[in-house]
Amino acid sequence: MTQEIPLWIEIIASILIILSGLVTLIGNFGLLNILYFRKRIHAPTLGNSLGLWFLMVASMLVSYGLGDRLFFHEMLVVIFIFLTSPISWTLLMRSYVLKQARQDIEDH
Repeated sequence: MTQEIPLWIEIIASILIILSGLVTLIGNFGLLNILYFRKRIHAPTLGNSLGLWFLMVASMLVSYGLGDRLFFHEMLVVIFIFLTSPISWTLLMRSYVLKQARQDIEDH
């Protein structure tokens, strides 16, 4: 037997899911359009983080509407992504800086 979700939760969750997709898409367009690497890396990172928050809140609302479980799963996913995203960003920037340093050494 399935439980009915209140209409107001469905509407708000739908809006949040659409916002999540739009913000993530805009961030990824920034990745394609910005030419300088150091500036380019910020657009998808910020867009994906905000998009993830919208998606998490939508999922929490639906879980609340169903009343079947806590929000533990959503929080674990968000914590994992927020821990790994800066690490991957830092590794990308380090590899870029090292590549630039090697090119500077080779040029001189």
